[in-house]
Amino acid sequence: MLAKRWIALMACLVLIAALAACQSGAPADGAATTAPVSGATSAQNKTDAPPEEPAQSDYGEHMVVSYAAVAMTEGLDYNADDLTKLFLEKFNMEWDTIGLTWDNWGEKVRIWVNANDMPDFVMMNFNYTDIKNYAEQGLLRTMPDGWESQYPNLYRIHQNTGLGEAVAERVGGVYMLPRIIYFTLPTDPLVGHTVLWYRSDWAQTVGLTPSNKMTVDEIMNMARLFRDQRPGGEAAGNNVPLSINAGDLASIFIAPFNPYYSGYYKGDDGKYHWGGEDASTLEGLKLYRQAYEEGLLNPDFFALKNGEEKDDFNTGRAGAMFNGGFAKILKDSYPKFQTNTGLDPFTSIQLAYVCDNNGDYIGKEITNYWSVSIFSPKMADNKFTRLLDLLEYASTDEGQTIIRFGLEGIDWKRDASGKIEIIRETIEDGSFINLQDKYPSLNPVYNNLTVLPDDFSMNDPTTDQRILDICKGLFAGKQKDGFDKGNLKLVDYDLTLFSAPNFDKVSIPYGDEYARLVVADGDIEANWKAWIAEKRAQIDAVLEELNAAYAQ
Repeated sequence: MLAKRWIALMACLVLIAALAACQSGAPADGAATTAPVSGATSAQNKTDAPPEEPAQSDYGEHMVVSYAAVAMTEGLDYNADDLTKLFLEKFNMEWDTIGLTWDNWGEKVRIWVNANDMPDFVMMNFNYTDIKNYAEQGLLRTMPDGWESQYPNLYRIHQNTGLGEAVAERVGGVYMLPRIIYFTLPTDPLVGHTVLWYRSDWAQTVGLTPSNKMTVDEIMNMARLFRDQRPGGEAAGNNVPLSINAGDLASIFIAPFNPYYSGYYKGDDGKYHWGGEDASTLEGLKLYRQAYEEGLLNPDFFALKNGEEKDDFNTGRAGAMFNGGFAKILKDSYPKFQTNTGLDPFTSIQLAYVCDNNGDYIGKEITNYWSVSIFSPKMADNKFTRLLDLLEYASTDEGQTIIRFGLEGIDWKRDASGKIEIIRETIEDGSFINLQDKYPSLNPVYNNLTVLPDDFSMNDPTTDQRILDICKGLFAGKQKDGFDKGNLKLVDYDLTLFSAPNFDKVSIPYGDEYARLVVADGDIEANWKAWIAEKRAQIDAVLEELNAAYAQ
């Protein structure tokens, strides 16, 4: 049975590879697609598409691989559903899963690794200093000799994240595998997806024309109209203009003027500087203070936590929030909004990328990964090989097709033209059942195993085409008003991977600290200058380390 399934799947692969070059997005009806799930390349990619043939090993001995990751569900058997069985039976292995919480993730992994007692396979929140220290002490397993050719898809992921090669060069080996976000970049270079969400119906009520691009001044003007005209109704608490937490308010008011407001950067003089003391940071702080004094912000913005600002928006109390701008977030949030308010989200919500007051999108390139995989040095060689074989297979177009679409003949099929047609069960409203509900092992085991779902989500045929168009439009706008105008700052890997005593020690919660300056009594500029003076000694110590290492 397994052999037949393998042959059938390999035959399908030829179709996927042949169609990869002509992929142009999901069709309007959201039921069929020719899109490859992981094989596309972009201008930023460093390696050509490798052969899809996964490494072959002897799978006669059954093996149990311990795997620790965040978001594991307590008591769930990740070996039980039909999708995970397809992978595990193919490689004659099973998972022994260990759940981590968002709160204990970092500390738990550090304890395990430092005690040389880590599970076989661990999802790690990347920290360069930790990786460097672990590598020096021999606490992590390196990829085997010749892995670049034996596991071509894993190597392609390693190269195309940018981070993988940069870290390997500095620590003297491949001690981790980053998990890639996009093979097909929505912008080149890659920028973040977060955007302003606002009530387009409120905007129209107060005489504004909704747009997917807004300057800071336009946001403030809209918020004033929401405050004064109360389009949400007269009930108390139903007209919060901007319900945004402290960290995201810095992204709204300061980042459009200075993308380095929360860190360091190399200036045109070849030396490193601190963005917190730039005049452009003060420019944003003044607008932030103005919004606070004019009552445009949630009065409790400093204390908002656990997504309370999103609750304000999704229940119709707030005019705007700051949130993610990729398809899965819209798929999750739109139904909540409609259930709570009775309104159509497509006619009541507008998403917009935020620009400076010249209409330019000022931002930074982000690294193309989220979290990394690390491996125990105590794992037996044959078990490590078995695990890598599975990870390689999961990274092929064939493996990704299973992860993103489910089982062939049950959840999807190909029509005469080679398009994938979704045939899985539907629910009462006619939409397809969520694949993660049908196969609980998907999240977090397979969805984030080597390739994150973000890339696929941009062309998911089960997603309403209107959502896909919204998300693609936002990225296209950031490309046009950002990199195409020379406004995006590229990743500085010397800085990203820098480690030194003061640099590692100094940690400033910028969102909270800028919020304190805004709500404090007195002149905002005076408050800001006093804050700079307070930080002066520790910042100078960091800059001295950076410039001693890299100043030109």
